[in-house]
Amino acid sequence: MQQDLDANLKAQEELWKQEFEELKSEYDKKMQEIIQLNRQAQQDKEQKWREEKQHLQHQLDFTQQQIEENRKMHKQLMAALQ
Repeated sequence: MQQDLDANLKAQEELWKQEFEELKSEYDKKMQEIIQLNRQAQQDKEQKWREEKQHLQHQLDFTQQQIEENRKMHKQLMAALQ
C-alpha cells in the first residue's frame, strides 16, 4: 500500500515537473517574442525618426536656398535702382 502511494506521488511529481518544464518553455518562448517585438518597434521608431529628420533637412535646405536666391535678387534690384 505504501509503495503504491509512493509510486503515485512520484508519478504525480513527474507530471508536475513535465508540466512545469512545458510552462517554462512556453514562457521563455513568449518572452523572446516580446523582446523581438520590442526591438522591431524600436527599429520602426528609429526609421520613422530618420525619415522625418531627412524630410525636415530637405525643407530646411530648400528654404535656405530660397533665402539666398531672394538675397541675391534683392541685391540686384537695389543695384538697378541706384
